[in-house]
Amino acid sequence: HISDESPEFKVTKINEIQTRHAYNLFVNKHFRESMQEFAQLDTDPIDVIRLFPDLLPDSGKNKLSHYSDKPAPALDEKELENAILALIDYLTDKRFPLRKLGTKASNADGPTDKNMSALLAIIDTTLLKCYLLTNDSLIAPVLRMNHCYLEESERVLKKHEKYVELIILYQTKGQHKRALQLLHVQAEVPGSPLYGHERTVQYLQQLGSEHKQLIFEFSGWVLRKHPDDGLKVFTEEMPEVRNLPRAEVLDYLLKDHRTLVVRYLEHIVNVWNEEKALFHNILIQQYREQLITLKNDKDIESDSQKKEALEQVRDKLLTFLKKSKYYHAEKVLGEFPYTDMFEERAIILGRLGKHEKALAIFVQILGDFEKGLAYCDDVYDVNDPQNCDVYVTLMKIILTPPTAPPYSDVPLHPRCLVPDHEMVVNVLEKHAEKINPYTALQILPDTIPLVRIKHFLENSLKFYLEKKQRAQVLKGLYYAEHLQIMEQKMLCESKHFLVTDLSVCAVCKKKFSNQSAFVRLPDGVIVHFSCQDRMFS
Repeated sequence: HISDESPEFKVTKINEIQTRHAYNLFVNKHFRESMQEFAQLDTDPIDVIRLFPDLLPDSGKNKLSHYSDKPAPALDEKELENAILALIDYLTDKRFPLRKLGTKASNADGPTDKNMSALLAIIDTTLLKCYLLTNDSLIAPVLRMNHCYLEESERVLKKHEKYVELIILYQTKGQHKRALQLLHVQAEVPGSPLYGHERTVQYLQQLGSEHKQLIFEFSGWVLRKHPDDGLKVFTEEMPEVRNLPRAEVLDYLLKDHRTLVVRYLEHIVNVWNEEKALFHNILIQQYREQLITLKNDKDIESDSQKKEALEQVRDKLLTFLKKSKYYHAEKVLGEFPYTDMFEERAIILGRLGKHEKALAIFVQILGDFEKGLAYCDDVYDVNDPQNCDVYVTLMKIILTPPTAPPYSDVPLHPRCLVPDHEMVVNVLEKHAEKINPYTALQILPDTIPLVRIKHFLENSLKFYLEKKQRAQVLKGLYYAEHLQIMEQKMLCESKHFLVTDLSVCAVCKKKFSNQSAFVRLPDGVIVHFSCQDRMFS
């Protein structure tokens, strides 16, 4: 009789009876009540999942026949849906406490933790299969929890052609190469939810520098077919994109996608304010190569678009040479030809402080005195000994016709062969305050009448007189300040006080000995040097 058995036996027997009852409820198609019983009995979720032959590869009817005399019920479509919905509720309730326990034990590496992870994987994989049959919208959240078995989940998602969800699975499992391969294949399939290149671009942008080789491998087809969007893999305003190794990205583009190199460099320099000389040097190199290619094009004279492109590239190069502070001027200069691109060479020479050579190009080769004057306007700096006499240098070159060109095989411009006195006088008149009159007068020829430089001399005299007056005013102000300070010093030194044998410290109330160091406070109080801190504490 059961009443005569031990308590442990009774508990086991009662549990077995209740389990049989739960199984019988399932066989009789009372699915929700059955699942509630299983939940109360704390039945192994794997045993409950085995009630559904299609949800576990190794499931069968043996487990069910062990607890029930009736065969497994044949379910129509509606009954199967109800059964699966009941199972979903059961598994959802089961997984919540398991997940909390799994989080607490995440640092452990014992058998219990491994068993818990395996159980969570079985539950989530089963939930995935259930949602595939009942509610597509819940598939992605289950996959993002990252407990599903990869291979089994991959199989069922492929079977149901759930490619968007399959991408989520690969992403959460770190299977980025599989994801990108799938995106590439599906991008060519019309009607696919992954059709097109946009999803590949978005995926690559999120990978970050640790997956740079995958980014280089799978960005290629997008860059070839959709260069504008493909370049966003390396230029989008995202931390993962901004932190990609720029030198390696540049090497990749130089090797396989040279037409995009300039746009990439322009972005990192102009938008991201990249300061490394490497990128500035290569951007100049790319502009130079584009310019040479366009100049050597046979159709350049007849093709207005190519002419316009030539002017645009040249403007970009000249502007960049003037504005960039980070390129290596000496290294860049060696790459420019001696027989062409003279204005570019002049700007680089100016960056090296070789103003005489730069101005010689403008005057003697280009014959463009106005550009030479504009160059002086750009580089003049009154506080820089190297740049303060550029106007005098320009006048000297204009007034001294050369006997040979600055570079061999380059003809002299006819304009430089005769001294242009008018130009020199104009420079003197417009920039009198920037030109040292003593230096200027030394290079002016006697043939220029004094009346022609009257305006320059008057302006120079006025400028230097004003400068002298300002200096005298400042001198007077500084002297007045000096007198005030001296007066304050004398006032402070005139104050005196008497310390006698009867004087006591205001803090410790002890007398001052001959060897005592003391301090007189602003209010006249005298204390020992060692007591002053206590005065303010």
